[in-house]
Amino acid sequence: MPCFGRQCLGAVSVLLLFATVLRAADAGGAASMPAGKVAVGLYGNCDGLAGLLADPRYNLVRLTSLDTARLDSLRVLVVHDLSCNASEKAKLARGLVDFVQRGGGLFLTGAAVSALGSPFPDAVVGCREVAQSKAGGTVDDLMMKVTDGRWIIEEFTGETFQASTSAHHVFQAGPAGSTVVLDRFDWPVVVGATFGGGKVIFAGCDYARVGTSDKEAEVTRTLLAYLAGFAGGPRK
Repeated sequence: MPCFGRQCLGAVSVLLLFATVLRAADAGGAASMPAGKVAVGLYGNCDGLAGLLADPRYNLVRLTSLDTARLDSLRVLVVHDLSCNASEKAKLARGLVDFVQRGGGLFLTGAAVSALGSPFPDAVVGCREVAQSKAGGTVDDLMMKVTDGRWIIEEFTGETFQASTSAHHVFQAGPAGSTVVLDRFDWPVVVGATFGGGKVIFAGCDYARVGTSDKEAEVTRTLLAYLAGFAGGPRK
């Protein structure tokens, strides 16, 4: 049926709007992003961290892959677990480096670094899991200490908190890495760095079991806010 005047213009407007939505969906779902929210991608077992990100400022996106097209729509990427074979490691590492270089904020846990290796060797050379103390006994003391006041958790500097579990990963910091949190044996548990236009945090606690209302939660929530641009940065 032909249309005339305002009726025709209304139909054309609807078609143009529909085409715009389809183009945005093909580009990775940007049309579904609520205005003013920061897109945070969650890859792996991130249920505990998702609880810390239950904030109206964030739009949480569950990821089943780390392909570049999907990462382009994110401000922050959280990778808790990572399963990859030898042939996939280099490609995944390159994708994470590109994401940070373009201005993204990456929260990479020790379990992910164990599987992948460190994509940022200037910040972290490597890591290992800790389940026993230097003396060979079980780590019953879950105490962690915030150590580096130059970072955005300056208000917590010198404070201690109980980790949610005793098993954790520790890192060997590289020349560009700043140690933010130590365990009771002075091994680095959280290391941060800036890289290109973005930021990366290596975090070694077991965040699958992290709570939402204790000091560990406060520290972790502040680190995530830093990656999202809601908090400051390293102080010279």
